[in-house]
Amino acid sequence: MPSASPYLFGQSAGAYSAFRPESEYPPELLARVLSFLPPERCHCAMYLGAGTGKSTILLDHFAEVIAIEADPLIVEKLRTSAPGAIIRSVSVEDCIQEPSSVDLVTVFAALDWMNIPRVMINIARWLRP
Repeated sequence: MPSASPYLFGQSAGAYSAFRPESEYPPELLARVLSFLPPERCHCAMYLGAGTGKSTILLDHFAEVIAIEADPLIVEKLRTSAPGAIIRSVSVEDCIQEPSSVDLVTVFAALDWMNIPRVMINIARWLRP
């Protein structure tokens, strides 16, 4: 018997996207996070577990946004909703990014689906000092 797909949401990507709020996070939250970054540190952000891109609010604040999403069917929706993002269809745990090359890493509602120790090691390596 074949195993079930590890990607639960991609099989229903249209419904997943249609029923999610347009922006799940208040703009004040992002403003608060960005207040800790000097303007010269707003070059590159990574958005982990980007889903269909409903929360790609970072695109307006960074020169480069890298969206990481493992589910290939969800990535199809992400390409449409976040055309300005660099999209990597890979798990966060297996993502390769140059060390010390990212100013901000965000993960919204997807962290519980990830191997948190491996993700934290990657984040520590990717962030600029």
